[in-house]
Amino acid sequence: MIKGVIFDLDGTLANTIEDLQNAMNEMLAVFGYPKRNKEQILSAICYGQREFVKRSLPHEASISDEIIDKCQGCYTLCYQKHCTDNTQPYPMMLQTLKSIKDMGVRMSVVTNKAQAHADGVIKKCFPEGLFDTVVGGGSFEAKPAPAGALYAALRMGAESGECLFIGDSDVDIMTGKRAGMRTVGVSWGYRDIELLRRAGADFEAHAAPDIIDIVKKINFDHV
Repeated sequence: MIKGVIFDLDGTLANTIEDLQNAMNEMLAVFGYPKRNKEQILSAICYGQREFVKRSLPHEASISDEIIDKCQGCYTLCYQKHCTDNTQPYPMMLQTLKSIKDMGVRMSVVTNKAQAHADGVIKKCFPEGLFDTVVGGGSFEAKPAPAGALYAALRMGAESGECLFIGDSDVDIMTGKRAGMRTVGVSWGYRDIELLRRAGADFEAHAAPDIIDIVKKINFDHV
């Protein structure tokens, strides 16, 4: 039976890509590096902030830890300014989350986004008290390590097998599986659904309300 649902943030709960791109390009401009287009930004995300910065730099810069450190510090400030400029929840997401909460199922967020940035996006996009906990990057080893997911389950009072882990990337699917959770791949995010299928997603959601149906099906079958 599902007692807890854990969501990835970027590309799953909220469309953050425009603000990520704007902040990254602002940082790159500071150091005189070429700007990145949307496709390049998409290919660089999902692995944590430092890796996002590293993958966005020209090759000759990306092999220097000193340069990466300086660029990451600058990017942190740029994204702090821009992280809520254009970011919005995906269609029907707020209604879906309310329905899940009304079912008595608890919810959390586990993201590789820096904690302060994650908190800012959640505060802008979602009502206070909707999530039991928001686990951001830096609190635990980055996904796909399962520690953040296991902590979220603990905060929700649920065993791993009583949780769904929902995300838009193979990193999310791997995280859920390593934590002993069932997984849902969403098709509206930053990775192709075929990648999530290959990663072994247990279920697929093609619109936010599909998540409600998945929870109901599992819990009905359990009765």
